Amino acid sequence: GLEFEVITPKPVTKRRLQRTPIDYGPFNVLAGPEYHQISVPSIKDFLNRSFEIGQQSNRMGYRLLGPLNGYSSGLEVISSGIVPGTIQITNNGELIILMMDAQTSGGYPRLANVIDADLARLAQYKPGDLVSFKLVSPAEVLVK
Repeated sequence: GLEFEVITPKPVTKRRLQRTPIDYGPFNVLAGPEYHQISVPSIKDFLNRSFEIGQQSNRMGYRLLGPLNGYSSGLEVISSGIVPGTIQITNNGELIILMMDAQTSGGYPRLANVIDADLARLAQYKPGDLVSFKLVSPAEVLVK
């Protein structure tokens, strides 16, 4: 007859994979319509810090963790047009980058816009990854 070897399974141990945040350099941004109404400390913070993409992010928008330093929400903005790549500032100073499935109008101040050439790269990022920004001029974008 046939003989079978009895194999006892090893106990399964659950391990959580640790992801190292990725930051492949800054995303190029153009100044948004309300850029010049934002305080200098907030602008400096925006351009000199890496922001973590929060867990509440999806194809509509990436919520970045941590408010801008020195931001005060006194800026009133009427609902206006937005496009994928628009970076809005919420009333508490947190940033939202609007992605491909975003709505077409919004009422938060529009700090900046990620240039079209960088949007596909940004879409590859996941919650926990880091993003940073570099202000460029429209003339520089035409060269890219």
